[in-house]
Amino acid sequence: MASRSRGRELAVQMIYQHHFSGHELETDMELFWQGAKADAGTRDFTEFLVRGVIDHASELDLEISAYLKNWTLDRIVLIDRIILQLAFFELLQTSDIPWRVVVDEAVVLGKMFNSDKSGTFINGVLHAWATKNRKDSGAPDEAADTPED
Repeated sequence: MASRSRGRELAVQMIYQHHFSGHELETDMELFWQGAKADAGTRDFTEFLVRGVIDHASELDLEISAYLKNWTLDRIVLIDRIILQLAFFELLQTSDIPWRVVVDEAVVLGKMFNSDKSGTFINGVLHAWATKNRKDSGAPDEAADTPED
């Protein structure tokens, strides 16, 4: 069974590795999977996220910049920027994942790969986006309360 949470975690690691490798993305993916284990569904989701973030990095950075207060993109630690890019990719390019899940998962990733302060920062940026863009029906979204898809 595919785990989207695990896929997001692996995507952050793969994108981070790609930033420093100097290889083509396909080579990095091949090398990454030699050391990481995941079922086929999780691998597919991970690669979907990685390709999406890499292919749309410039547009994602512009979107992130629009919601930064008293910050500039170049001041954000690389791992936090990757997590924000990943979250914004999901928010903007997918419709089957509730926005609350995306925000919660990004906060968890920030705390996992950086610090509690990172999670707070990521939460602030994503909630600024959600305040302006979310499409709530007024009724609670039951799926949003579940971080696992």
